[in-house]
Amino acid sequence: MQMAAVFTLVSASVWAAVWTTSGFADLPGQLERTEFDGVSVLPSGRIALASALVRLCSLEEATVWRAMSGRRGVYVATGPDARLLRVGADGRVQTVFSGGSGEILALAGDSRGAVWFGTTPGGSIYRVTGGEATLVCSTGCTYVFSLLPSPDGSILCGTGDKGQLLRITPAGTSEVVFSATQAHVSALAWLIPGRELLVGTTPCGLVYRLSLRQGQPSPKVAVLYDTPLDEVRSIVCAGSLVFVGGNPADGSQTDSAAVLAIDTTGVCLWRWGCPDSSVFDLAADGERILVATGNRGLVYGLNREGRTELVHRLREPLALCLAPGHDGWFVGTGNPARLYRLGPGNADSGHIAPPPYDCTNPARFGRFASRVKAPAGTGISFETRSGNSGVPDSSWSPWTCASDRVVSPPARFLQWRAKLWTRFPDRTPELERVDVWFEPANLAPVVSAVVVGGPTDNEVLQGVAKPRRDITWTAADPESDSLVYDVFLKAETETRWLHIGKDLAEPRLELDTRALPDDWFEVKVVASDRAERSADAALAGERISPVFLVDNTPPRVSGITVRNGKAAFTVTDELSAIRACRVAVNAGNWKPALPLDGMFDSPEEKFSVTVELEPGANTIAVWAVDAQGNVGAGRLSLR
Repeated sequence: MQMAAVFTLVSASVWAAVWTTSGFADLPGQLERTEFDGVSVLPSGRIALASALVRLCSLEEATVWRAMSGRRGVYVATGPDARLLRVGADGRVQTVFSGGSGEILALAGDSRGAVWFGTTPGGSIYRVTGGEATLVCSTGCTYVFSLLPSPDGSILCGTGDKGQLLRITPAGTSEVVFSATQAHVSALAWLIPGRELLVGTTPCGLVYRLSLRQGQPSPKVAVLYDTPLDEVRSIVCAGSLVFVGGNPADGSQTDSAAVLAIDTTGVCLWRWGCPDSSVFDLAADGERILVATGNRGLVYGLNREGRTELVHRLREPLALCLAPGHDGWFVGTGNPARLYRLGPGNADSGHIAPPPYDCTNPARFGRFASRVKAPAGTGISFETRSGNSGVPDSSWSPWTCASDRVVSPPARFLQWRAKLWTRFPDRTPELERVDVWFEPANLAPVVSAVVVGGPTDNEVLQGVAKPRRDITWTAADPESDSLVYDVFLKAETETRWLHIGKDLAEPRLELDTRALPDDWFEVKVVASDRAERSADAALAGERISPVFLVDNTPPRVSGITVRNGKAAFTVTDELSAIRACRVAVNAGNWKPALPLDGMFDSPEEKFSVTVELEPGANTIAVWAVDAQGNVGAGRLSLR
């Protein structure tokens, strides 16, 4: 968890590492692995107690599509039996209307206290007065998506599948105000009550702006904004901003459900991508916009800058509707259908436990620290538990109190839990950050390669020997501890290692082989973390190089003879193969010579080289080099 996102940061030090959890704004991204209840995430990323949540009723229906507060209780529009219910103050549920099948997707109240609703399919409009539902009119459309009271006493009705916006009078007459090119008028909201109306459509996600003027037969129509959404689900006007919530087309792999903030000139100021699959409803709550979503039953809050807070998580997967009450908000859910009251005030307790942290290996735990704000009458307590499985099970230790230290036993995984509480509904503690120190199991350094240098082939051909050998190695520590090195040397046939380098800080050592006999040798490099670990905790890793040859003795040139215009001779080395040979006559140019077998592959090579002699005295010089760059020479003078 991190600031504005959920993260874990581990900082390695000499003796301990720290697991820091700071900021919880991306908690929905780890919802499946995070245990929490009764807490909210503020726009700052801090954890606080959520608003008090009271279940008013559980219904037999599958969905609560709409809810509204009326004079006789809370009216609830449901499906799939198209029932309108009334929930009294005592929690008793009465059926006001039952359509037998279908959905009631639209519900509204007028200025006279009557309750209006529309049925889908069928497109009928009903009004409840005196506790009885009576048919007002039939729209002739299949769907009724939205109802909006007008200051003149009529009800505006968004329908489908003809894309018609209707005006229905109290007398039951209806007229078409606007026909969209899209199939459905799915959302309505007043920008200026009675004068400027916003109309959301589906599909294509257009938001129209209709200017209504008395005496004009039809409104002036303009597009306020063409959203990237397929369905406009809800529109809320708050001051100078318009908030549009909606969803992409089914099966879209690129778009997500979203809320857009648009000013009255049609400029999109920001877009909030919903972490969940669907946006179902929006509602203005002071300086924030509440967002009801599915499929994880989350209610979000967005401020005017688009910063997010997680208001509440419901136990039901679908948070379908939001409706204001005189002392809080009503929230309707689906699968199953329930009605809640959100607020006023905060829950009296709540808790959160982030996903277990993986220390990679068994670790000992140390200090526990937190940054909290706890007004008088509130508080936060902490617990930890540990185990060796990624998912906590019965093998884990029990939850134990953590004040300033973790007392859970050493293990690979650790989890903490914060419990928030308050004695006053208008106060809440806030959790900003948690730090847990731990000492991971020390792992030995790894020496991955040891290389003993020597002359290059080009240097050998030039007769450049390198008795000073560069020994280099590659090593690393799993905990990033600083390393010191010891280097040892021995002949291949011996058992005793000679200590030729001690407490080296750099992975390099120069070896002068002139003090060594010619032989095959091995180098061992030992890497230790003792510079940062105590003597009883330090570990070491080692690696032995491939055997390498030390040969500082030049080859011998012997038996030079000349017969019938050919110079014959032998070049011999004790250990190394002969690499090259050249012959010069009378200090002339050196000419390469090949062995009799045509290949330089042996410590002894025989040669027969054609030479051009001058009358009188001649001098034949032979130059030979072995595979280590050692040069030998021979000379024959003829008279």
